[in-house]
Amino acid sequence: MSCSSRQWSNDFLHFFRKGVFLRRLFFKGQSSIELLVILSVSLAAFAGVVFFANQKIGGFNSSVSETQLEQTVELLANASREVFVQGDGVEKIVALRLPEGIDSESSRIENNSIIYSLSGRAFFKTLEFQLEGSLPSNPGTNAVKISSLNNSVNIEPVGFSPDKSSFFLRLNKGSSVQEFLVLKNHSQSLVSISMQKQLSSEDVSASFSPSSSFDLNAGSSETIQMLFSSKPTASGTYAGKITVNGSTAQGIDYFEIPLFFEVSGTGVLAVFPSEISSEFSPGTAGSRLLSLCNNSQAMLSNISFSRSTGQPGEWFSQLEPVDFLQPGCIDRTVDFFIPSNASGVYSGFLTFSDGFNVASVDLNLSVGGS
Repeated sequence: MSCSSRQWSNDFLHFFRKGVFLRRLFFKGQSSIELLVILSVSLAAFAGVVFFANQKIGGFNSSVSETQLEQTVELLANASREVFVQGDGVEKIVALRLPEGIDSESSRIENNSIIYSLSGRAFFKTLEFQLEGSLPSNPGTNAVKISSLNNSVNIEPVGFSPDKSSFFLRLNKGSSVQEFLVLKNHSQSLVSISMQKQLSSEDVSASFSPSSSFDLNAGSSETIQMLFSSKPTASGTYAGKITVNGSTAQGIDYFEIPLFFEVSGTGVLAVFPSEISSEFSPGTAGSRLLSLCNNSQAMLSNISFSRSTGQPGEWFSQLEPVDFLQPGCIDRTVDFFIPSNASGVYSGFLTFSDGFNVASVDLNLSVGGS
């Protein structure tokens, strides 16, 4: 082949390859543009779906909040009617849950209406009697005390509440019964609790564990172990009350819980003395002799010993269970030690129980001096 022919072939091959390369670039660029268009359309569609979903979720949340508020207003209205019908002096604690977004300035009690405002919409109930007081507006769990007085009903927010409004106690002579009281802090701050008891006679007694003063953290609950006892000489009916005070940064809330005692018969299980009431110096160690008695005609078994939690119960030694107790009495010695840093008045109890019968020793200890 001549030189000119070879040159022509090389030039042709060069231009052919260049054309193929350009066509590849063209098609590759076209594919990239098409991919970008597809991605853009997909992203736009996805953004629309997300926007639509957010709108739906927002509407759903709004609907849930409105339903929750409607139920709260209905709950307050029904509780107000209930205490009004029962007459003057009746009180009721109502726990309620409020959604986010309550307008506190527009939510109020006005004449005989309960009015809440949420996102510019009013939720209200109008009752047949006069209403007074104010409404909580903080989101989450709240509590109000609803009370009837002078043909009207008062509604006031409270920082804490007890789960019982009274105690009716049936006891044998010289016996004890254990009950529990739960205090719930509905506020977002600490509540300092103090408890006092007032009884119509020394023939009956009441003890608390934890002791009469303690702190209740925000949103928490505390279970109070309560022991009610009667002396062997007690008989008939007795009355009293427990006052629970709660101090917060906003003020003081309080509840009075009536006590009703009915004492009859003779306790099957009894312990003497029924009370340890003494003054001690810090760091004192000692012991007390307790007589545990079976007043029945049958043998008792599996009698366990327990102490109130915290101080002063933990200052007393643990006693071994009594496997069998024939009719009559046996003696047990309990040791105690008063911590060197103790100071003040402490109350608690020691109990003996076979699961059916309970006998107790009230602890009322005053610690001070040196």
